Amino acid sequence: MSDLPRTTKSGRILLRRFTADPVHVYLGPTKPGNGVSRVHLDRLLDDQLVTLGEHEHGLGRRLHVTERGRAVLAAHPEGADLA
Repeated sequence: MSDLPRTTKSGRILLRRFTADPVHVYLGPTKPGNGVSRVHLDRLLDDQLVTLGEHEHGLGRRLHVTERGRAVLAAHPEGADLA
């Protein structure tokens, strides 16, 4: 677990959301959209917890949780983030 990046509660909640449902974002200068803050998205991308798929017309780019992102979720029980 020591090689996993430290994540905030809100970061793990977003990872769980991205794992459960398809989420698409735009990488425009204002905000990614779909309730995802630019700061959170940049951090998840920098830590290699998510990747972006190809642009889909009318939807943006789909977020994909990486194996590293899934390992972070496995290391933190879901109940701890919901409390």
